[in-house]
Amino acid sequence: EQEVFFNQVSEEYFLLGMRQYSQKEFKPALQSFRRAIESYPMNHRITAAMVMEAKTEYALKNYPGASALCDSLLVQFPTSLYVEDILFTRGMCFYNQGDIHRAFYEMMQTYAIAQQRLNKEHSYRVIENLASEYFSEQQIESAITDTTLPEVKNLFLVILAEKYFQSGNTDEAKSRLDRID
Repeated sequence: EQEVFFNQVSEEYFLLGMRQYSQKEFKPALQSFRRAIESYPMNHRITAAMVMEAKTEYALKNYPGASALCDSLLVQFPTSLYVEDILFTRGMCFYNQGDIHRAFYEMMQTYAIAQQRLNKEHSYRVIENLASEYFSEQQIESAITDTTLPEVKNLFLVILAEKYFQSGNTDEAKSRLDRID
């Protein structure tokens, strides 16, 4: 555990960045978050500012940069309270870069650990979208077998039933719906 210290300059830059971010002034926000990080080593806003730096890079559509920042955060602060935010942001970077399987994996991890309601809801919706839009019946069957999360397993069963129903295979669709807990 590294010791962190309160630093007023870091605090001011961080709060300025948050205001700018909320007003969708992403380039100035990015600079503010970077200044919050650089103003004092191991200040009390270091992880929050780094997370917001990654989210701002994402908002600017710099997905490789945002993803790299998330990687760095997970290495430097693996027990951070922001891990679910980091995983979600990195998952969205993968999604926007077309790496569907890595996006799916990140969203499953996010959903499994999420304490924040919005992270839980958003990761669930992304999982639903990825499975229904990009996964074959066989891939969904594998996901059903692999997951230990009952609500996600049920989601996959519904998606699979829909796919079978749309292809005219009503018996297979009903069979999947019968497996819902």
